[in-house]
Amino acid sequence: MQYTMTTCKIPLCKKLLPFASLSLLLAAAPHAWSQSDSEEDDEVFELSPFEVRSSEDDIGYYASNTLAGSRLNTNIEDLASPITVVTKQQMQDTGATSFNEVFLYEANTEGALNYTPIELNRGGLKDNVGGSATNGGVSATATTANRVRGLTAPDFGWNYYPSLARIPADAYNVRSIEINRGPNSILFGLGSPAGIVNQSVGYGVLGDDQTDLQFRVGTDGVRTSASTNQSMLDDRLAVFVAGVYDEKEFSRKPSQDIQRRATIGVTANPWKGGTIKAFFEKYSRDQRLPNYIMPRDGITPWLEAGRPVWDTVNQQIEYLDTGEIVPFNYTYNAEAGDFTGDSVLTNLDSPQYVPGIGFTAYGRSGVIRMQSDGSFDFIQRQANQHFPDFDAMGTTRDAWLAEDPARAAMFSRRLTQSVLPPTPDNFASNWTAPAITDKALYDWTEVNLQATNFGEFNAETYNIEFEQKIIEDLYFTAGWFRQNYKAFEFYPMGQQAPVTVYIDTNKYDIDGSPIPNYLLPYAEDYQQDLVRSGHDRDVVRAMLAYEKDFTKYDGWMKWFGRHRLMGLYQWQEDYDYYNRHRIAFVEPSVDPWVTDDKGENFRYANDTSKIPRNLYYGSTQMRITAGSDTSFGVPGYGGVTDTSIRAYNWETGQFQADPVTLEAVHYDAGNGVGVQHSQIESYAGVLQSFFLDDRIVTTLGIRNDEWKAQANTLGVLGDEPALTTSELYPPSNDYRLANVDKLRERFMPYETIEQTTSTVGIVVKPLSWLHLHYNNSENFSPPPSQAFSIYGNTLPIPSGEGEDYGVSINMFDNKLIARLNFFETKSIAERAGQATTLLDRTARMDTANLRGWAETVVRIRSGEDPSDEDFREASLTDAQIAQVEELTGQPYTWPDFPVASTQTNTAEGFEFELIYNPMQNWNIKFVFAKQETAYDSILPEYEPWIADRMEVWQSASAPDLAGEYETSTPGNTINVENFWTGWGFGEIPNHPNSTEWNQDVATYFDQVVDAIVAEARQLEGAAPYGQREWRANLITNYRFTEGMFENFSVGGAIRTEAKAIVGYHGLVNEEGQYYQTDANRPIYDTDVGADRWDDLTHIDLWFKYDFQLNNGKINASIQLNIRDVFAEEDLVPIYANWDGTVANYRISEPRQIFLTTNLSF
Repeated sequence: MQYTMTTCKIPLCKKLLPFASLSLLLAAAPHAWSQSDSEEDDEVFELSPFEVRSSEDDIGYYASNTLAGSRLNTNIEDLASPITVVTKQQMQDTGATSFNEVFLYEANTEGALNYTPIELNRGGLKDNVGGSATNGGVSATATTANRVRGLTAPDFGWNYYPSLARIPADAYNVRSIEINRGPNSILFGLGSPAGIVNQSVGYGVLGDDQTDLQFRVGTDGVRTSASTNQSMLDDRLAVFVAGVYDEKEFSRKPSQDIQRRATIGVTANPWKGGTIKAFFEKYSRDQRLPNYIMPRDGITPWLEAGRPVWDTVNQQIEYLDTGEIVPFNYTYNAEAGDFTGDSVLTNLDSPQYVPGIGFTAYGRSGVIRMQSDGSFDFIQRQANQHFPDFDAMGTTRDAWLAEDPARAAMFSRRLTQSVLPPTPDNFASNWTAPAITDKALYDWTEVNLQATNFGEFNAETYNIEFEQKIIEDLYFTAGWFRQNYKAFEFYPMGQQAPVTVYIDTNKYDIDGSPIPNYLLPYAEDYQQDLVRSGHDRDVVRAMLAYEKDFTKYDGWMKWFGRHRLMGLYQWQEDYDYYNRHRIAFVEPSVDPWVTDDKGENFRYANDTSKIPRNLYYGSTQMRITAGSDTSFGVPGYGGVTDTSIRAYNWETGQFQADPVTLEAVHYDAGNGVGVQHSQIESYAGVLQSFFLDDRIVTTLGIRNDEWKAQANTLGVLGDEPALTTSELYPPSNDYRLANVDKLRERFMPYETIEQTTSTVGIVVKPLSWLHLHYNNSENFSPPPSQAFSIYGNTLPIPSGEGEDYGVSINMFDNKLIARLNFFETKSIAERAGQATTLLDRTARMDTANLRGWAETVVRIRSGEDPSDEDFREASLTDAQIAQVEELTGQPYTWPDFPVASTQTNTAEGFEFELIYNPMQNWNIKFVFAKQETAYDSILPEYEPWIADRMEVWQSASAPDLAGEYETSTPGNTINVENFWTGWGFGEIPNHPNSTEWNQDVATYFDQVVDAIVAEARQLEGAAPYGQREWRANLITNYRFTEGMFENFSVGGAIRTEAKAIVGYHGLVNEEGQYYQTDANRPIYDTDVGADRWDDLTHIDLWFKYDFQLNNGKINASIQLNIRDVFAEEDLVPIYANWDGTVANYRISEPRQIFLTTNLSF
């Protein structure tokens, strides 16, 4: 698919591109008004306009010049763009070594240390700071948990090359960090509307010989770094070498974050006016991060119910608090209308209902029980899951059980667990179960609940630059930049469901033996995915800069001012790939764990991957005392491969050890073998003009970017049909994904987007100390992968628009610099999570429910019996799939194209920044910022799609299959006569014969689809969860230069923030039933437990002593930092239900104390 768009919302910008190009051609020609050619040919080293020049005004936290506004070395006061330069001294004083730490102190910037991304997933929150998996994209971790102006994550740059966000910055080789808020098409025409954060990484420095050693130890771990810069060959060659080892520690254990990096940079001046620079970095990181949010509480409801436990042998409940024993009739043979199966125990209307306890998930028959010490066993959860239809003599199941009471008793054996509290009656479908808050159950300062999750990351970065002064005031530079990134990630905890802690409530195992895990707490993961991903990026760019200064001439020409022209060409190519693997049983494994009758569309990745794991938290009953296991690993990657399951043999009537083999097999679902290949070709021109003795400075930029991308697909490709399951997982490849390399190369046609964006800025200086500024800039952001609307149409191009204006002052000989900037930034048609999540709910009406109904109809018509234990187990044949397509009116693989939707996010506010250096040795920086963000235009395709599909849904029927059908759980039924009023297929549960039961497709649509979409849209125009309206930060450092405290420094910071929105109250009807969110009544964290001083105010202190060693040849210092002096590992509310009850909390960071020793010589 190809289309071209050239848009520019600022009329002047359409005229700038040819003007800028013509100007550059004139610049390369002989000077029309040339100065004298008799200038001395001195070999004086001269910085090019592509390098930042330091100034005598650069003191403490102030840097006067930057490349961020125009790609040319420019004084910040001459730029209208909202730019902050974070100096090396600020990073050293505050102890900041990463973007997340820098963002603590800046205006409208948030990182993992002061921001918790809110993402709901299946009734709870995902931990997107500690690490969580997605179904086909980049995993979320602390590295990517950041945003600017309340919008989204910014783009990142490496010496103004577009860099990969998954390779974080580190202070060991960074000279400064530049934050450009909002779009800036001069820097990146394609990018995030939130802004650009650039790290200026050091090459070799000519004329400077210096070696620095640093060692840091503290409550947060150990860090050591070293660097040396050596200038040689009469200062024509400089080499910079640096390395760092950083081992972060966390109070919640087991956990780790170990980073190793090494850098070499070279700068050479081989001839006059020419400079060659080269840079290489090697990066590796091993992470096992702790949980940053709390688990759902499956313990407290059980305690409040009297601690009921289950005797699977004698089929009875015992209340440990009272000793009461209650016989329980678990039967599959009740009369119609009676409660049967799980509902006897768990249905609120059942006479045998027991609160706080329930049966483990039916259908997940084999469970790996893993202890925190690494030991494990593999046990069958319920023997009836693999009960044969006939015995060896051909006797039917029911007759066999009736004749054999021992086997009948085994057939009914189940295991139990404590459960979450039931959804309150006055809630709709938007209730989130509460998290654990009792420290007696879980000490969140000690134990890492998700220690089984880990990530391993490796990357290499290359850069070569060439700069040449061609003639006076004409400079050229060209360079190549490359990053190779690889990740190996395993985040099973929280993947399929939010992390929830249960109690093992079984006195006996399924085989009747005493269970070793009795009353121990645990969490479960299910269908565990391993992801191997990577991203390769190459960038080539060339820039030509020319300056023409008319003020040097006498007469009227000097009024033309001074002008700087820059032209840019850039080529970028990316390969982003993603390989999803899922743990599954494979051959050799005995039947039934891997069936002998595999069928036409069998695949390990789906048919044998329903493997749950119980991860136990220590050996103390009813209390979490140890983190989850870290040793089991991934089969084939150091984890267990060959093991056995203790299972019941129906022929012998005995338990036996069934040998099984585990493997992490390739999985195609969710872009499991996804590849995105993109190319970007860019042209840009910048004209910076200075008039009236620099009292008026304008910056005009025009940029054209052509983005081409193609993604691989397993679906329809031109005239080729979608690949079928039997083609993807052929028996010839032992039912594993075949031809993986070819699948990665099965590309869809290129999608092409071309867009022209612009930047217009002006600074007016009515007084020498008073400056006014205005800036307007655009960009656009091609999506990370090809995606289409639910109709299959191309989605609008995500774009950004930013408008900034304000005033700045510069007083007392540059000692006081202040800037006030007002802004409005829009992220238009962004492909964000909320809209896509809502779209997924909408699409499931077809992909899960209508298709599930059609499959059920086809199976019954083909002779399958819904009461059979193996109903739906056999894979559909191609002929049956064709029948399903006829019933649904859609291809079986629909949507066989990536589907997404859009929304628009608007941010408004201001940023105030003040830097004051009353003395050279006293530095002060104060920032105060306000932001208000709101979403609108969420899921615009919803109404037309529902109108189109409703007729299909309400008319789909199978009149030949009238009435209800018994399932393998006698008394439970399915109904497929009419889709809209049916049940027992897709995501509509079987009818449990409860008089209160009212689940059918129509009810599902009302509660799970329409109500949730309506609720999200009720918040259009309202602030999103987690937003804080303002933040204020003050940093200061004072160095004593005389007296008894000479060479001592003392400093600190105060960081305070507004209350955060954690939810919205709801509107209720006369019966007290929730029916709508009240967007005018937000719930703030301070309303539900957060403390203004303890949780929202943070104080940092540092003390430093400078001294010399070896007769003054070595400069040394010792610095003590205490970050967040009064902080404890407290729980801060981050999400609340509509009734004001808190559903989850962020574990706040504790006080950090670290001591740093520096040596410089």
